[in-house]
Amino acid sequence: MPSTSVQVRGKRKAPSASPQHSDSDRPAKVKRSIAQIKASRLANPRTKLESLPTEVLEDVLLYSLNVALPRCSHLIGAKLSDRATLIRFCLVAFDKTWDRHLGGKSRKAKPTADAKAAADDAKDAKVETAVLAMPWAKLDLLLQAQQTWANRYSPRLQYERLLPWSAPASASDPLSGPRFNALEFFNQDYAHMIHLWKADVSSRNAVEPMHEINHHTRVPHRLINGSWSEEQLRRIFWLWRGGLNVPALVRAIPWEYRLMAFRNATRDPSDPPWAVIKCIMSHSTYLDFPLEAKRALARELDGRLAAYNKLISQGEAEDSDLAHKLLLYYRDLIES
Repeated sequence: MPSTSVQVRGKRKAPSASPQHSDSDRPAKVKRSIAQIKASRLANPRTKLESLPTEVLEDVLLYSLNVALPRCSHLIGAKLSDRATLIRFCLVAFDKTWDRHLGGKSRKAKPTADAKAAADDAKDAKVETAVLAMPWAKLDLLLQAQQTWANRYSPRLQYERLLPWSAPASASDPLSGPRFNALEFFNQDYAHMIHLWKADVSSRNAVEPMHEINHHTRVPHRLINGSWSEEQLRRIFWLWRGGLNVPALVRAIPWEYRLMAFRNATRDPSDPPWAVIKCIMSHSTYLDFPLEAKRALARELDGRLAAYNKLISQGEAEDSDLAHKLLLYYRDLIES
């Protein structure tokens, strides 16, 4: 009995014999007239919203502050993806916070006086949270938006530095001191804090953050979970430096995710993600895990410390190495 051929879905068999017709014998593509092309387009017409000019769509976006608008269609998303449009969106989203607090420390923030002010404050935080969750909300764009806002609305902004001993290289205004330079000031603060953390691994953050985001603003969990690019680490530092409410952030993240992030952060002590460890994970409530999870984590670190101590005894490492100090610091965090 001859075997029955099996048809495999998605699999094309090569022709067993040469084709009877060559490519040159195939009919050419039928050219369509302009009328036919227009008729095919009418079969899938644009919506009224998609037909609006880009300038009108941008006004709709800025007045509604709805980050979902660019995602309602590919065409609208393409029209609203220009960098200048995104910067203007950030200007509107952060306007009230920057207008009240940019350049000042958190201690100078005044509490909301009445119910209406509290409701407006919560609305501002909701918009800022939505912006920070967008994939385009990278640090360079946020800093450029901050600089644009200062140039436009507060050209003589007196900016209280995160680290008072920082000596900015920017040109000075004789009336208001150093001119505000968002990128330069951030880079100086970031470099100074990294230097301080490396010099004293177990030190607490003694500096007081600024007030550049709403106190109720949240950040996406994926930014904390890891692994982290350099841009993400710098963005985390910008958020912490701007007054991120770390206790509220920690409460919103399930302990399983926090445990996973801690393991990711402590995997390589020779190249630690400083911003995550010192700005987020060193907070007293971050390592609030169930007892069994903390014990398992402590055993893991004890094993790594024992292996490192063996290297020290063999002369292949020193107890003053940064990696050894960090392992001891991680162990102290769990015990605290």
